[in-house]
Amino acid sequence: MMDVIPTGSIKLDMALGTEGIPRGEITEIYGSPSAGKTTLALQIVAQAQKRGLRCLYMDMENGLNPRYAVCCGVDEQRMLLARPRTGEDALEMCCFLLHTKDIDLVIIDSLAALVSEKEIQNRERAWGQLNRILSFYLRKIERICHQTQGTLVCTNQMRTRIRPGYGTPETTPGGMTVKLHAAVRIELRIQDHIRHQGNNTGVKIQAKINKNRFSVPKKRTVIEIVYNRGVIRERELLSLGLKEKIITRQGSNYRYRNHHLGQGQRAVEGFLHHQTEIAQELERAIRLSMIPKAKEPLS
Repeated sequence: MMDVIPTGSIKLDMALGTEGIPRGEITEIYGSPSAGKTTLALQIVAQAQKRGLRCLYMDMENGLNPRYAVCCGVDEQRMLLARPRTGEDALEMCCFLLHTKDIDLVIIDSLAALVSEKEIQNRERAWGQLNRILSFYLRKIERICHQTQGTLVCTNQMRTRIRPGYGTPETTPGGMTVKLHAAVRIELRIQDHIRHQGNNTGVKIQAKINKNRFSVPKKRTVIEIVYNRGVIRERELLSLGLKEKIITRQGSNYRYRNHHLGQGQRAVEGFLHHQTEIAQELERAIRLSMIPKAKEPLS
């Protein structure tokens, strides 16, 4: 069975078909602003830490909030944080640490924020510099990841093409290099806002698997990100349990086998949060029921 790192979202894991992002590969998470890219990256770190993996977070945008990282489940005492000066420094550090096996997972947030040494020294726009340094380093990093089972996760931004032509006007910085070397590419877009008592409490994100070397691509799913909490695992368990008919509903009451989960969605979430053994048993049942659907043959 393939060695993977869960994303923190059961829905996204099942859409990937591998129950997580593959280890020993490069994964790109990209999308529109505030679409949950950093949140998803932090939850991947949290899941990797639960498995004893050593993680490095490169905050190229200088925008990481340590408190929010803790809310997403990250142990900040065990996560290394780096803010390299240039893009070359960041990618060289990534190569070295993955090659020496000192780090198992590297997060680069984000590729669009990488600035070349030439741009800093000349104080002018150096056209194509990001494409050149990514082309040089990602070939090395991909080979190193395959040899050491190290994993690189990159976030990236969406922008409009300078000279739009046929097709979609949107693209990602870095050119075709990242698209070539990434084994998995996940696109995130805001679909709707979550409201409670008249206030916005989160967003609904549509995740689309645009590239997947290990399963069926182009699958979509909708995940909910709650502000200051991230993806709520208990809410996904309830949603998927109802969809797979593992959880039964009578009015506002929910039951799982011989367990009364509660009355109303929030009561069920609270019950599953405290009853971890039942939540784990429910998650196993959901994953087993969805595995055949995740392995459908190509048509």
